Amino acid sequence: AWCGERGIQRRPDETPREFVRRVASKFPVVRQPAGHVVDAYNRVVYGQGRAGASDVAAASTLWSSLRR
Repeated sequence: AWCGERGIQRRPDETPREFVRRVASKFPVVRQPAGHVVDAYNRVVYGQGRAGASDVAAASTLWSSLRR
């Protein structure tokens, strides 16, 4: 939603990682926390893993960055 408000849409052929790279090129402050969140997403959804405390912390950091 945050990206949509800024006119940035994920392309149909774009992976979440590619999308984050593109967004981070315009908003570098989100690069690290968004990358961590995407890694957690991929691990949980595709690897049957679980989100850990560091994943939650990265999501919180990302949210704080987006609110600024």
